[in-house]
Amino acid sequence: VVSVRGVFENQRVKARTLRVEPRSNAMLKARVESTDADTLTLLGQSIGVSADTAYIDNSQTGKQALRLDTLAAGDAVRVQAYLDGATATARSIERLPAAQADEAAIAGAATNVTRTGTAATIVVAGVTAQLDDATTAYEDADGNAVDAQTFYTAVDAGARVRLTGPQNGDRISIVRRARILLDAAD
Repeated sequence: VVSVRGVFENQRVKARTLRVEPRSNAMLKARVESTDADTLTLLGQSIGVSADTAYIDNSQTGKQALRLDTLAAGDAVRVQAYLDGATATARSIERLPAAQADEAAIAGAATNVTRTGTAATIVVAGVTAQLDDATTAYEDADGNAVDAQTFYTAVDAGARVRLTGPQNGDRISIVRRARILLDAAD
C-alpha cells in the first residue's frame, strides 16, 4: 500500500510525504469488545489504529462519520489488519449492519493447527477457532466442497484460511465454514 500526502497543483500531486506500507495479511470480523484512544479489541485481540486507518460505515444508521471514538462495544466490524509478530495494525475498519453480528470470521495464515480425531483447533491472527468434521463445511479456494483431510493437507502446506462461525468470547466455536484462500486475507 502506498500512502501519499500532499496537494493537487496543475493537475499533478505534489507529494509532501510518501510512505510504502505492507498490505493487510489478516481479517477479523466480530463484535467490538472495547476501544480506547488508539486501539480496539475484538476476539480478545488488541488492534492498533493509525492516522492512515480507513473507516467505512455500512451500518443501518451510517449517520455519523465513523471514527474509533464512535465505535461502541457490541458493534459488528470487519477489520483488515497487518500483523507483524504479536502487533496488529488496522488498515481499515468497517462497521457492519447489526444483522451481521452473529457470525464471526478470521482470515490469514494458520499459525497453530492441532487435530485430534475429528476435532481440531486452528489459530489465525491470534484467535483460536474450534472445528469439528461433523459440523464444519470444508472448501477449497474455489468454494468447492472438500473433505477434511484435503483441507488439512493444504493448511499443513502453508495455505491461508478463512474460518466462519459463532463468536464465543475470544474464539470461534464451532466453525461452520472453513475455506482455503488463494492470496487475499478476506
